Amino acid sequence: MVINENSDLELSHAIEFHRQGNSSAALKVYQALLERDSTNPDLLHFYGVFCFQFGDQGQGIQLVESCLKLNPQYPDACNNLGNMYKLQGKWEEAQAQYERVLALRPEFSDAMINLGVLARSRQDYNQALQWYKRAIEANPKDGLAYDNLSRLYLKLGHKRSALEVLDAAVQEAVREESSREDMHLRRAYLMMVLGHTEQGQQIYEDWLKAYPESKRAQHM
Repeated sequence: MVINENSDLELSHAIEFHRQGNSSAALKVYQALLERDSTNPDLLHFYGVFCFQFGDQGQGIQLVESCLKLNPQYPDACNNLGNMYKLQGKWEEAQAQYERVLALRPEFSDAMINLGVLARSRQDYNQALQWYKRAIEANPKDGLAYDNLSRLYLKLGHKRSALEVLDAAVQEAVREESSREDMHLRRAYLMMVLGHTEQGQQIYEDWLKAYPESKRAQHM
């Protein structure tokens, strides 16, 4: 395997182009790197994710599978391969990858959330609740875990439990910006539904001040 500082720098550029949605620039760099070295697990992983998102899903899966043949101890690649299978409706294959992630990195909260999503899709709500709770225990600042847990409680009609989860999320100052916005508004809604009208209105007004351009807040 040929790895040098220039290749690492170029790969970081490709990843940044990819994250920015500049698919043409990312593709150009990924392809150039692959022509020079087809045995770099990181390249195969990120290029595989790129192909799945912007091009050929089959090629994307093949690239990530090739990555894992070279480096079987790569939890992020396992997790992304699981996501690919999940999006294709291959739930058993997806679950196997997420479980593989946890065997490699037991505290990987993303895999726990994904297992919760699969359990919810099977309508195994108790199992889903347990996975989301485990994800929060593993990473108390993982906004997606709180988000999924509160949504599931709402689906099950447990409004007070959903509010408690959202209160905990606010106290932990979760990281994901999109999760914070959505959960904050849901928290205001639940406050009002549960009879705490003034508190709910205050949360809503505070949020409008912090995010005046939020379309969701303005149409709540």
